[in-house]
Amino acid sequence: MFWEAVAAVRPDLSRAYNPWESLTAPDVVRALLVDAGATGIQVEAVSGIHPLCSGDDFWRIVLGSGYRATYDAMAANEQRSVHTRTLDSLTRSGVTEVETNVVYATATKPRPNQD
Repeated sequence: MFWEAVAAVRPDLSRAYNPWESLTAPDVVRALLVDAGATGIQVEAVSGIHPLCSGDDFWRIVLGSGYRATYDAMAANEQRSVHTRTLDSLTRSGVTEVETNVVYATATKPRPNQD
């Protein structure tokens, strides 16, 4: 709903392909780290649901996530329009929660030889 609102107000900022969107599975994240030469790799997928008591709860997610960069790229009047459109869509659709799955990973990359 957020991206639909952005597309309506600022099509040039509409969601395009973002390489990190392919990093949603632990095996893909692990392979990326292996390819980078990392060792001691630990990867864990954590499923989550975030309840929404109001549209403002969703808006806090927008402002605390990677969506913030898109929001900040807009003029104040565009931000207000996207905010209003998004919250109206959430309300009309009766959305009460959002999925907030993450993949956590830790690893060590060896230092290059200092010969």
